[in-house]
Amino acid sequence: MNHLAFYVRALCLAALLVCAGVLPALPARAGEVIDNLTLEKMCREGISLDVILKLLEPTVAPGEGQKGANCRFDATSEAMISLQKACKEGAWQNKDIEKLQTKVIELANRDQKFLKALVDRALVLFENVDEIEYDAVMNELGREGKRVIPYLLGKENVESERQRSGVVDALGRLGDKSPNVVATVTRMLTDRAKPVRLKAAQAIVPVAGPATAEELIARLGSRIEKLDGVAMALGYLGEQRAIEPLTKVLHSSGDSDTRVCAAFALGELRAKAPAACEALLEAVLDERDEKLRDSAAAALTKIGEKRTPSYIIKAFYRYRPGRDELMRHLASFKDLDGLAFLVDQVASDDPKVKKAAVETLRLMTGENESDAEGWRGVLDVLRTRPDWTRGNPNAARIPDAGREREANSPRPTGDPEGGIPATAR
Repeated sequence: MNHLAFYVRALCLAALLVCAGVLPALPARAGEVIDNLTLEKMCREGISLDVILKLLEPTVAPGEGQKGANCRFDATSEAMISLQKACKEGAWQNKDIEKLQTKVIELANRDQKFLKALVDRALVLFENVDEIEYDAVMNELGREGKRVIPYLLGKENVESERQRSGVVDALGRLGDKSPNVVATVTRMLTDRAKPVRLKAAQAIVPVAGPATAEELIARLGSRIEKLDGVAMALGYLGEQRAIEPLTKVLHSSGDSDTRVCAAFALGELRAKAPAACEALLEAVLDERDEKLRDSAAAALTKIGEKRTPSYIIKAFYRYRPGRDELMRHLASFKDLDGLAFLVDQVASDDPKVKKAAVETLRLMTGENESDAEGWRGVLDVLRTRPDWTRGNPNAARIPDAGREREANSPRPTGDPEGGIPATAR
């Protein structure tokens, strides 16, 4: 018999002896998970108590220590009854069943301490706001999965808003749709702190149930709650039924954050309904709120509303606060009036406005001029383009205006391509 065949037979014999309880089993491998279902299966198959207890010895993995994290046991009464039934199917003696149940309860309690400590450590890292440590602890929570949720739910009311933001972020990443999770994330949409509300708006998407959007739409009628998080959530959820109520909120709410987020949500929903577009255009001209003007312009840009450039230009001349950021939204529209307006602003005395104008022109045309004269040359070329004169905001940008300007200039005699626009070659 060769050595390989002998080794294989020896392994098979050892396995049989282990299952029979003659030889003790080796501890579970690092990272191997033993839960109630796995344990019940072993009991039904008649594996002895001694073998199972050996398997339940804590795994020692580099950097982890003996924390028993390889065991994932539920010690509730229902779980204990199920385990007892499995043992009886495997012809276990009552004294052995009692010993196994005692061990499972011990390991489950130890595991609870580990999970509680993990969440407590996560809260400390949420407070410190170190990006690398934050992502690392989120990954660790994710590896534990649903088991960690009860310990996170117990922290939704901690004092620190950074910690509450971390808690709702973790719940969203875990993506569990159980009623307790959905209810908790939904409550946090109206948390007392704005960052928590906005984080909850993102977290609601992976946990939302069939009735979540309808419940949030109903809450838009509240007169006592902050609704910015609710509005954003409806935008992230893509709920088209929310367009009309969000439009009403944009019109009637007296809260700036809520109006800003209602405008954002309408943009996310690509709300082309006339009433929604009119409300957003009016918001671009709001006389008190520069954030609302910017949010409404951004939403109209996503929608592709052709009147947006003219409203942005009106708002620019009416209100100074935030106008340099507002004009950047023109980059998404192939609008000649918007282009001419930006060219005029290249000569502005306001350095912020001048910088915004140049950067927007570069995005708008693909050109890289540095002064007003150069940009006027680009404008002259693009005036001849039918896609620009039509003002179609959904058409592709034209990155070759400079080359067209070259193509339209006189060529040396004998040039076979003289006078032919680049796009015609």
